[in-house]
Amino acid sequence: MPAWLQITQAVTLSLQSLFIIAGIIAAYYRFVKEKRHKKRLQPSISGVAAQRGGMTYLQVGVSVENVGRLPVKIDQAATGLRVSFRKTGDERWTRCATKDVFGQKVEVLSDETILDQVWFEMPDGGEVAFKLELSVIENEDSGWLAVEVVNLLREGNNESPESEKS
Repeated sequence: MPAWLQITQAVTLSLQSLFIIAGIIAAYYRFVKEKRHKKRLQPSISGVAAQRGGMTYLQVGVSVENVGRLPVKIDQAATGLRVSFRKTGDERWTRCATKDVFGQKVEVLSDETILDQVWFEMPDGGEVAFKLELSVIENEDSGWLAVEVVNLLREGNNESPESEKS
């Protein structure tokens, strides 16, 4: 075998070894550091409220996205939306409603997002804020939580500032 062919073969084998090492490092980073092999959900919640004619109307949007690579089963009996309120001077939140969410969906596949909307109508009782808590439960050892506070005060975050209104 000519010398130039032996050198080419040695360089090729060296490059192949480097690519294998780089692949192992990339696989380690992807599976261990990014934790993509673990079950991971990302819940989110948002709400808006309006008061008219002695009634308070609360619209809540909930979603959960599977940002992992494994499907996640949802315990429908334990998963839900909890709504609490505060009045001026209250030191604690008072629970006023609990609702099931996501219908009969029992599993969230990888890269899947499921959505739901919930509507509440209640007599105005002097509430100044609502606390929305979305609990997505897989089992007694695994669950995810998203929390949002909806401010009912006019100068709160539910109304557009005068400069933004058209």
